[in-house]
Amino acid sequence: MAEVGRRGGRVGVAVVDRGGDPVQQDVMDGAPAGGVAVAQAVAGAAAVFGCESGDLTAMFGRPEAVAGLVAPPVLGVPGGLPIRDGGAVVAGLGVGGASPVICDDIARTALSSL
Repeated sequence: MAEVGRRGGRVGVAVVDRGGDPVQQDVMDGAPAGGVAVAQAVAGAAAVFGCESGDLTAMFGRPEAVAGLVAPPVLGVPGGLPIRDGGAVVAGLGVGGASPVICDDIARTALSSL
């Protein structure tokens, strides 16, 4: 969220466990109300499928088709990244509320700082 603040944006951020269940959700003052829901859905996609959320279209053709197969919400647009420990997916990080390209860049910046 500090990175977004430096850029002058407002977003929601979510961390989910590897099953897509929320661990933490935050939304910045002034961010779109749906930003945290988008953040959770892209984080869920990354955690559940073990890939970048934007890759769901390439994997399944229609990411909305797989959305009904899993219990947590999943969304196949950029902004969600898997969090790995020793190569295994342990969680997902999602950013939502700005354009997916910006959210993806923010998520990458945040994850690389860990």
